[in-house]
Amino acid sequence: MNVGKMKELERNSQLCVQIMDMVVNNLRHWNVDAAMRGYRLLIDRFMRMTECGNTYREELAELGLSMPFQAFTEQLSAVMAAQEKRDFILLADMLQMGLRPVLVQWLYSIKEVYQPETTDCLTKNLDALKRKDPWLAEQVGQLIPMVDEVLARFVLEPTESGRNTVLYVDGDKQMYLYGNGDPYVDILNFMKDQVAFGREEYHLLGCASGLQVSAIRFICGDACVVHDYESRLDALYCMLLYSDVADQLLDGTLILHYDPQLQELVRAMSVPNHQVILYPPAIQLITDEQVRQAIERFYMATHSMEEQKYLLFGNFLQNSKRCSHNIDELESSFAGRKIYIVAAGPSLDKNLHLLAEREADSIVIATGTVYVKMMQMGIRPDYVIVSEANARIQYQFRELWQENIPLLLLSSATWHLARKYAGEKYIIYQEGFEPAEQAAGKEDRKLYSSGGSVSTLALDVAIRLHASIVVFIGLDLAFTGQKAHAEGTSQTMAPDEAALIPTKAYDGGVVYVDTKFQLYANWITRRLNRDNMDDVTNIRVINATEGGAFVKRMEYMTLEEAMQL
Repeated sequence: MNVGKMKELERNSQLCVQIMDMVVNNLRHWNVDAAMRGYRLLIDRFMRMTECGNTYREELAELGLSMPFQAFTEQLSAVMAAQEKRDFILLADMLQMGLRPVLVQWLYSIKEVYQPETTDCLTKNLDALKRKDPWLAEQVGQLIPMVDEVLARFVLEPTESGRNTVLYVDGDKQMYLYGNGDPYVDILNFMKDQVAFGREEYHLLGCASGLQVSAIRFICGDACVVHDYESRLDALYCMLLYSDVADQLLDGTLILHYDPQLQELVRAMSVPNHQVILYPPAIQLITDEQVRQAIERFYMATHSMEEQKYLLFGNFLQNSKRCSHNIDELESSFAGRKIYIVAAGPSLDKNLHLLAEREADSIVIATGTVYVKMMQMGIRPDYVIVSEANARIQYQFRELWQENIPLLLLSSATWHLARKYAGEKYIIYQEGFEPAEQAAGKEDRKLYSSGGSVSTLALDVAIRLHASIVVFIGLDLAFTGQKAHAEGTSQTMAPDEAALIPTKAYDGGVVYVDTKFQLYANWITRRLNRDNMDDVTNIRVINATEGGAFVKRMEYMTLEEAMQL
């Protein structure tokens, strides 16, 4: 059987699986019109495939292949019966669990006797790129003599859908960049959560393939402009090798960027009405450690908010109804006072007991994690502050639901505290959360920066309410003594040090942190930049933790020394 006939049969079989996956995906999302259009294409392609198999029956037999006509007929009959009943749930099930396995097994049989060559789009793509960006085309062209080395790092592997996934290999490290079912359907579902209506252009951190670009164009239409940023030239090379994007390059709807430090991508983050999309596996390909960590921190901050947006909004609605006070009302009480903020870092066990002798006119704010511990020690804080949105943090209040210590509650924090806690509740409207920003504007209230953690939120509250001195204890921002928290709080043990980042300790030594702790420390440093922010010029911010990481712009002393100020 000649190669052309085998290629025709394999291509028709692949298209059946790929179209079917799209039909099932649309049915699962109740996009019935799109599903039915795809269904008609599927039936047409399926008929072509079986006709092709029937035509080449004898030649297939010589190769030891036999198309499973009976199994195909049985499964297709069940599929068509479900479609005639317009039972779309059953139709998706019959396609996915009935017809698809038979098709996939057939494809595997073909691949045992026929290994198609990878399509090389590089020459066509480079010709198009030369017309748009000669410098970049020249840079990519320099890798052509090293093609074997590049392809050993970015290895194409076939999947059961007939599309290829990419396996990244770097020494002992191996990582799949896409799934092994149908990579395109996986990427399409990811992109549906990322794109936003009305964006003028999209900025994508790429991943050695054109799948993400294709998915954006499928969702938004082929007129949308996509910028693809690659921090590695070899990844850009593979993208041009594996994907036919010449027409998109020529018509200006795809713009490629070789951006080793991702400075261009960072600048794009601030462009109004543009959307930046970070594909997590692509972040892991960044070779510059500092750049990778910075992009990871940005992704953590933005993705966490997006992932929880419905939870946050629901919390906001309930907290708005149940909190009878606003944090701004405490300005006269906080102004000019010394504020102790008690976090839950491991070093808290060294000096928390000293707060029992604090100055009478000082204010103590306990983060929710340490509330029970402090009360058990007989140290009553003046306020408790909480920012966590998830309901699981209710355990922090355990037997303290009937206490009357006022609660400072971020507007998007879990609403169950506002529902169950007996003490007065003060809501905090935060920057970057649209419902809170709208409410603050309507009520003429201040906006506060959460900084990503309850401790950073407490700092911003103290600054904006004009405290004179802020003293932190338990602010390790590190896994001190291989622990994440003090005794009697969360008791989280540190991960393996191999997975952590060594950083400067408060005493000049070394402690280990993760990217989350780095994010918080960097936020504090920026917040305390006296050159840029007028509201911190007359405040002293002291870290009396006596352990943990060193944070720039904070003063360091013991708690005993801080209590003498």
